[in-house]
Amino acid sequence: MSTIPPTRRRWFRFSLATMFVVVTLLAVRLGYQANWVRQRHEVIARAVRAKKSPGSGGQVAPPGALWLFQEPGYHLIALAFQDRGGGTLLPSEIAEIERVKLLFPEAKVAGIPIPERLLPMRPPRQITKARANSTMIQRVPRPLVP
Repeated sequence: MSTIPPTRRRWFRFSLATMFVVVTLLAVRLGYQANWVRQRHEVIARAVRAKKSPGSGGQVAPPGALWLFQEPGYHLIALAFQDRGGGTLLPSEIAEIERVKLLFPEAKVAGIPIPERLLPMRPPRQITKARANSTMIQRVPRPLVP
């Protein structure tokens, strides 16, 4: 009787089309995460206070795969809104707070009503040389305190 030779282990095989699909899905997922990081950075730039998690101890991990982009976790995000008396917020401001809560699920998000004169000043509009020569108009930043 002849013995059957042991079968050699074969490597996992896949087609080129399968590899393209897997790479495309991975790229879409990483693009989504990169867009999430970009949106978080825009909010942090506008926030009155953004407290990162401490280096040791009670550290808050960033959600999802944001650690791949070296994105830190945050404990607190405070947004400034114009005070209209009574400390009430407009529906658009409440919607903005909810949007920030979705971007920062690990953080406490607070909307703080601040009098208009204490709100951070908007940066002056950049005027190019050609534009300044053609219109001769320049914006002067308004003072923080009257």
